[in-house]
Amino acid sequence: MNRSGTITVPLCVFVLAACTVFPHPSPGTPTGATSVGGTSAESDAVVRMLEDIRAISTIGAHRGWRTAGSPGEAMAFEFVAGKLEALAANSSLQLEVTRETYRLPVGSQIHEARLWLDAGTGEVEAPADAICCSRRADAAALYFDSDGQAGDLEAYPVEVSGVPLRVRTADDLARLRASRGGGIAVVDFALVDTYVQGTEVASRNARSLLEARPAGILLVTRFSNKVGESHGTQLAVGSIFTRMADEPWPPILYARLEDLGPAGVSTWDDLDTLHAIRLQWDADILMPGESANLVARIPGADGDHAIIVGAMLDSVNIPGAMDNAAGASVLLEVARRLAIEGQQPPVDLYLVWFGAEEVGLVGSSYFAATHQALLDETLAVLTIDCLGSPLDGLTPRLTFGSWPYGVAGQMRMPWVEDLVAFALGAGFSAGPSTSGGGSDNMSFVVYDVPNANLIYMNEDEMNEAGGIHYAIHIHDPYDEAALAEKESATLARMFDVAYAASTGEIGEASSLRVSPRPEARALLVGSHTEAVDLPMTTLASFGIVLAMEGVDVDLLPYGAPVTLEALGTVDMAILLPVMDYPVTGLGPEPYDESWTPAEAEAIEQFVEQGGLLVLAASRHQLGWTNALWDANEDWADMNTVAERFGISFAAGDQTDPVTVVSGGSLNLGVNSLESAEGNGVPIVYSAGEALARAGQSPAVVYVAVGDAGGGVIAVSDLGMLGSYGYDPRNVPFWRMLAQLALER
Repeated sequence: MNRSGTITVPLCVFVLAACTVFPHPSPGTPTGATSVGGTSAESDAVVRMLEDIRAISTIGAHRGWRTAGSPGEAMAFEFVAGKLEALAANSSLQLEVTRETYRLPVGSQIHEARLWLDAGTGEVEAPADAICCSRRADAAALYFDSDGQAGDLEAYPVEVSGVPLRVRTADDLARLRASRGGGIAVVDFALVDTYVQGTEVASRNARSLLEARPAGILLVTRFSNKVGESHGTQLAVGSIFTRMADEPWPPILYARLEDLGPAGVSTWDDLDTLHAIRLQWDADILMPGESANLVARIPGADGDHAIIVGAMLDSVNIPGAMDNAAGASVLLEVARRLAIEGQQPPVDLYLVWFGAEEVGLVGSSYFAATHQALLDETLAVLTIDCLGSPLDGLTPRLTFGSWPYGVAGQMRMPWVEDLVAFALGAGFSAGPSTSGGGSDNMSFVVYDVPNANLIYMNEDEMNEAGGIHYAIHIHDPYDEAALAEKESATLARMFDVAYAASTGEIGEASSLRVSPRPEARALLVGSHTEAVDLPMTTLASFGIVLAMEGVDVDLLPYGAPVTLEALGTVDMAILLPVMDYPVTGLGPEPYDESWTPAEAEAIEQFVEQGGLLVLAASRHQLGWTNALWDANEDWADMNTVAERFGISFAAGDQTDPVTVVSGGSLNLGVNSLESAEGNGVPIVYSAGEALARAGQSPAVVYVAVGDAGGGVIAVSDLGMLGSYGYDPRNVPFWRMLAQLALER
């Protein structure tokens, strides 16, 4: 993809031509579409969706599939775009399609992941895949690059071969360590499966495996539908290996036991008949990478309001038929049905295929950040993620999840309630979830947009069985079209819900929000915050509290310059930390973000005219529950603005608990503040007062500015504005900030 948003077809054709595509049979699953009864139109819709699922879930086979930032993901967007273009050309549907691109911390391209087995009669090739790194742009990510150098796409195949060394038990592992190197370790993935072993044991086993120094590692999994048995969950992305960063590894590939039949292998014992194994691996890591969103707008009768229905298109280096080619196919079928029926939706309808969901909801975060005017008009958001095939004995249902405003004392979720009522009224098994939804719907929480996520699960059963990814065959190598076909009746129900939401059959627009009409406006200034998911991961509860206090939250997105005009109707501006993706020493550094003197001047004028400014520093990029992610090399850039008010952020660690100073001119409402441990940046000030301290270091500083009532509040740790749950300690502090905004 280039920066204009065009996805180039020649690249896709080249990648397809270069791939050796193997069939991926799933044991015990059907190979044909399951009839769901109903009308002919309903059956036709299911057939079309299953065809789309089969097509999408084979894109990029054994070359990274549709991993975020990969050629496979780009090809999937090209596939959907082609379907939409054909629909627009052959119907009266007023369909406007746009593509938008954005950068990711990490992207990947797997050029070669090949496996040859020799049982004594010559080599036979079997399908295999490479594991991928996590979203973090750190030194460990380079272990997933065959030449250990990020940022290049030069071929650098690594090939190893040797005798197979089967490892299925702790005793096998001990013998491998005693041998100290050589051979190809053929490892039962169950030995390092955190869902089966637990994190501590799986980590210890993985560490022992790496310390044994085999020439290469082949992780092998097998299909199981029994709770308690391993079936490769998180094998490809998110396995225990992505959390280890001590030294480079040998090549690591994975394969399914069922796919080794051409070499005479059908059981674990058959692996002992192999004489030799050869692995070939060639992969590149890009820092940063690139992904995209695809947006289809269908004008409604009322152009002043909108509904957004979305689904992710990326996968976790597996076929991803149910997670989430299924959701992508549902959106396509909604567009088809509208075209067939010639129906104009009651309000503007946005169908959005998001990229990069699996690496932190980056695509939907980018969409929310760059469509702020649309969000002000949006009645509700529904995301479709995802279909699933349950383990034996589990009874999933259509589950609609969202994040209630419990942090502000409001647990009602009207949009979720309406969706559940529709599903139950149609005879479907359905229920709500208050755990957030866990998908692209979460990117809209901080902006007070009613949202819900549809997923096929039973929350109580999932948690007891080991978690959603384990319990319904997603994020494992068996998430492919055959299992999706088995669940085709549920796929049809998901379409029914999505279509009803798209055509205004669900929900009374006037009753979907629980927050009051806003009387003030807060602006998150993210002009130099390339980590577009930061507001979603960190500030969701903060945004909820502001909304319930009557403060509207908007965002100035990455790349948009700060001007006095942009700040013109703002009561409180919150400067997010400067944070770009290039990491010193790990890849190319083509750009470096910072505030410009003109932006600093505009911000200073805003405060002098009576505005409230919050400066939030951060030594790291923050994730859910204030977890520390990549180090933020740009933490000191906040000083370009801060120094105009006699404040600066200094080098050094701030790790002590944050306590509130009594008798300050502003009442923070609490005696202490939660923070992200290890994320604070010490504050030095020459004017104003410290409202809170971490040990002896100022942690919250207030400076009154000018005669118009302007003020600056400097916060040493962005984590003080972020936490997860319904009762964070900092709520009174956030309410105080809301009241200051309302007083402007």
